[in-house]
Amino acid sequence: MYETSINENQNGRARDRVTSGTASQQTGGMAEEIRSGRRQMELLAPAGKREILDAVIEAGADAVYVSGKRFQMRAHRGDFHFDGAGLRDATRYVHEAGKRIYVTLNTILAEHEVDDVRSFLEELEETGVDAIIACDLAVLSLAREVGVSYEIHVSTMMNVHDLDQVHLLKEFGVQRIVTSRDISISEAGALGEKSGIPIEYFVHGDMCVAQSGQCTMSGITMGKSANRGECMKPCRWNYQLISLRNGGVSKPLRDGHLMAVRDLSLIRQLPELVAAGICSLKIEGRMRDAAYLSGVVGLYREVLDEFYRWPGSFYVHSKSMETLFRSRARNLSALSTSGASSNKTFFDVSGKREPLILSNGCNEPCADSCSDNELFFDEVPVAGNRAMPELSVSVGSLAGARAALEGGADRVYLASETSQFSAEQWTSDTFAEALSLVVEKGAMAGIGTPRVSTKRALLEWQCLLRRCQGHTVHFVLAHHLGTLKRVREELPQAKILVDYGFNTLNTRAASLLAELGASAITFSQEASLRDLRALSSASPLPVELLAHGPMTGMLLEHCLIAMNLTESGSKDVCRAPCQQINFAIRDRKGAERHIITDQYCRNHILAAKDLSILPQIDAFLSLGVASLRIEGQFYTPDLVAELTRAYRNALDQWKEGASTAIPTECEWKALQEASPRPWNYGAYAQRVSDSDSTLSVMKALK
Repeated sequence: MYETSINENQNGRARDRVTSGTASQQTGGMAEEIRSGRRQMELLAPAGKREILDAVIEAGADAVYVSGKRFQMRAHRGDFHFDGAGLRDATRYVHEAGKRIYVTLNTILAEHEVDDVRSFLEELEETGVDAIIACDLAVLSLAREVGVSYEIHVSTMMNVHDLDQVHLLKEFGVQRIVTSRDISISEAGALGEKSGIPIEYFVHGDMCVAQSGQCTMSGITMGKSANRGECMKPCRWNYQLISLRNGGVSKPLRDGHLMAVRDLSLIRQLPELVAAGICSLKIEGRMRDAAYLSGVVGLYREVLDEFYRWPGSFYVHSKSMETLFRSRARNLSALSTSGASSNKTFFDVSGKREPLILSNGCNEPCADSCSDNELFFDEVPVAGNRAMPELSVSVGSLAGARAALEGGADRVYLASETSQFSAEQWTSDTFAEALSLVVEKGAMAGIGTPRVSTKRALLEWQCLLRRCQGHTVHFVLAHHLGTLKRVREELPQAKILVDYGFNTLNTRAASLLAELGASAITFSQEASLRDLRALSSASPLPVELLAHGPMTGMLLEHCLIAMNLTESGSKDVCRAPCQQINFAIRDRKGAERHIITDQYCRNHILAAKDLSILPQIDAFLSLGVASLRIEGQFYTPDLVAELTRAYRNALDQWKEGASTAIPTECEWKALQEASPRPWNYGAYAQRVSDSDSTLSVMKALK
């Protein structure tokens, strides 16, 4: 797949660079060649405009990544990025310089965009680019259909952190992985070494606080999806950390830009990156100007060449570090790339160096009345589909499973991620008892899986699978390709439900997942009602609809509670206040977003309002979905029982042909009073695949 070629840099020094071919595989793999010094790592730079591209090439980049006008992660600025003629011209220039050019298609794709992407892939074939960087499975499927000759690289937005993910992607012709930003250098290197696929790693620039590709807060609350390049940056807002005691709110415990991660800088970690066999060093910043990027690229080029001249005496000169420090946008950090847990030094709570503030708070709309249909009057189908969906309930304890069954659930999913604040946690005995109980009551049993499979989570989950061998398991919920592959191999009798962690927003990706063995699908949390109308009617897989529950808008490896309330500032040494007190963050407009700390000490930052389709359940039932799901693992068993009964009653009325399945206002108010948060329609009332302009959203948020 790869071979070594020699290229002269601007100072006349020869160096190896990554190009297409087969020699690397024949000589033992690129990672080993990099570790041994037979090959230099690629220095990969961004370019948002032609003059920037010229500057980073002159500064010593081995390759550049650019974007077309659509399907890329920096959609706020229309004056950046390349049109068709610009891409052709840029490709010519880069190749004449003996360098490589990659084009990003790293957004999740809506149903109506798939045909346009196919055309774009064909256009890029004619343009002669070296690779595309993709995150949607539809792109992999389309590239296979078109028969592209350029390489396919997988974006960090796919959150690749698991060896089974890598193996499955390799089967689909993926030739490079940009790993999740949340795994260490050594973990990323191990993926490459064990799979034989080259690994690209971020070394400098802006980093997201949330797990790669697993942040939906901007989309579900403001209609501007982070997974479609339109993030309104709620992680950069000013927040107060508050405790919630007995329904009351105590005074703020901390105040500041609590989730404002520092920019990454790994210039001192170059030897570690070489030792890991990383093939490409990626600098972030497609929206940065030429002066900034040429300086950063030039500095990394200089230091990298210095290392390769004589590794044994390598150190970064103070002059280089001073140059990097003076040119910084935000303050710098190596973050957790060396394997350390996150701590308060990773963040700049002052917010003084934030270069761009698009918004600073959001009052999420609220479903105030059960008779409120203002949001959906133009979305209800003229002729309703009377198909009868099943009712699924996800629970976090044996008591929750009992409550769901008593309320009339058809399916009960035993969630893998549970709250440390919960009075009851799974044990091997209660988990097995819950599985048996569900089957005894005539319902279908399912098991959830973590959205992120770290080494610990993977070992625990594999242990769980072995213990489930003697039990009937009808469904397993998979959040990424690695889990899907593992379930298919280790629990083949179970049906695989592709869950919302896949961020699927088109039926082309759903078809590929069906090909891989999936039996049903839950589309992205960011799907609007309009999207669902198109997806549910055309989906090759039965569709499960998220109907009710808290929405995890951000999934954080960090713990805001430990960082701000413990002496160490780290979850490594923590007295676990999250087990005794509920916490939330409050933005400048007063919206409170609760923090759920799971057993892995990850923070689930919830939207301020829980999802509920009850006020307009008729509109959703008309979609003809196979099942509705209540996300009850973070609810008390009593609330799980009440909600399950309410949805059961609505479905039974629908089955009996009632003109409406909407609960009465009295039932609505009782359920609202029992809920820990108000309700709204989440992303169903938004239109992330056809969003309003950034400027109009900014004005609305003021």
